[in-house]
Amino acid sequence: MNSEMRLEIHFHQEDEASVYIESNAVEEHQKQTDELFMFSALAARQIVNVGNDHKGTSSLASSLALLGKDLGEDLDSFSGLARSGIPGAAKLVDYKGAPGRKQFIATLTDAGFYLSAKGFGILARGVGYYAPNSVMVLFQHLAKRREGDKMFLYKLSKAAQAIGTAYLNGQLSIATQYQVVAAVMQYAFKAAEVYALTSAGDEIGIHSHALAGDAEGQFELASMYYKGSERPQDYETAMHWFRKAADQGLVQAQFMVGRMFYDGEGVPVDHEEAKKWFRMAADNGFEPARRVLSQLSS
Repeated sequence: MNSEMRLEIHFHQEDEASVYIESNAVEEHQKQTDELFMFSALAARQIVNVGNDHKGTSSLASSLALLGKDLGEDLDSFSGLARSGIPGAAKLVDYKGAPGRKQFIATLTDAGFYLSAKGFGILARGVGYYAPNSVMVLFQHLAKRREGDKMFLYKLSKAAQAIGTAYLNGQLSIATQYQVVAAVMQYAFKAAEVYALTSAGDEIGIHSHALAGDAEGQFELASMYYKGSERPQDYETAMHWFRKAADQGLVQAQFMVGRMFYDGEGVPVDHEEAKKWFRMAADNGFEPARRVLSQLSS
């Protein structure tokens, strides 16, 4: 992960909180991955910090397990959650720059995950209430932030379910939290692949064909990510699927790989590599590639 993310959760009142997230990631795909990792790491750490002796721990774990399971089976219900909030959790409000009376500050870097708390005093009074609430507030914030992106929401629901279940099954502890988070991320992404292959609908069907190795499906999925049509715009993911289709000989994809190398979209600028792909498309009879090569040589 060549990126850094900072998370701030501000409790302005006992039952009112806001979330601020800052990331230096350029690609949308990386931002979403970091958000999922941040949520999973925060949930695991807060559960561990509160400890087994506090009733809020098992309550949070149970809520995550059930919430993740229910939302994973009905992604449309995320819209209601994003608007009305999670019953029993603090109300999510917009962050306006003012620090909360109590705060949780987290950073995610290549070196690891770090979490600190402010406003609780030397005895950490109230952490047993605010720590579980911080996890639910972040869950709602991400559901609202990514509303409409079914693949992200499915991964989020599976991550929540897996974290909660890991604690309830006795697998989450101070010693195992990093391994659990890594396993949760792997599980969420694998579950999303299965969801893409088995769910109905044209959009999911395109993803299914792409995963199955169909060059036309790969090109169509790449075009969605490239244009930001029906998917969040993500040049890195677009290049991934264009390249897969191009490697199978699809001339339109070969041309797009060349164009993205030439313009530095999702990859570093490399004009020689771009010309190689333009030439490949041109040799396969793609007229737009021939015109581009002619212009580049003039």
